[in-house]
Amino acid sequence: MKPIKILICALAAGAMTFAASKAPAFPLTLKSLSGTINSTAVAGTSTTAAKHSVTLKTLMLIVSNQVVLYGGPTPPAKAAIVVEPYQYDSVNGFHVYLTNSSGYFYSLSSNNVAYFNISDIATTIKSNGGSEIDTILVELDISGTGPDGQYYEFDVFGSGKLSASTNAKTGIVKTTISLRSGAGLGIYQDSDDGVSSGGFNFLGSGIPPIVEPYSTFWYFDVAGFGS
Repeated sequence: MKPIKILICALAAGAMTFAASKAPAFPLTLKSLSGTINSTAVAGTSTTAAKHSVTLKTLMLIVSNQVVLYGGPTPPAKAAIVVEPYQYDSVNGFHVYLTNSSGYFYSLSSNNVAYFNISDIATTIKSNGGSEIDTILVELDISGTGPDGQYYEFDVFGSGKLSASTNAKTGIVKTTISLRSGAGLGIYQDSDDGVSSGGFNFLGSGIPPIVEPYSTFWYFDVAGFGS
């Protein structure tokens, strides 16, 4: 779990890393997200915990509003949350940003609105391409102030899956990173505490910048095993 709410001013170094290149090398788009936040209300206002549903649509409203509050360009209606799995920072995790097909760009990672990380992988180390299905320990944390002026945070992490398949003729790799059932910190309308639960699915395809299984890249270049 990453305590996003208290790190607003602490990520300048990571922001410089991400600002160096806006062009995505191999973007994976957040295609679906669903879950709940069970929240403890602000002390003294209620004695009953409340359950709230969370969808990708509701989180996009919060993310878009936070971008505007931070002085960023107003997000277009069809903007999407994207993770760049080949751009990693030890503080900010993998680069997450908001974009669309017309060139809109806003970094969610370096501006402390989203955090995505793969912290462990169970894999068979391979040097060639082909297909892979790996078990991963993955986290997605999205937070911000909604249009109602209240703070929200949806953080889920747990055992997920990374799958990738390579088209031998074209070199195009189709990659999916998903978490079916995770849990973490949940904040709803400035609640004192709470628990998020749910999952998500990232999907993308293209020619990756490194010609090797993704898990092999992560194992050596991100985690630093064998270095």
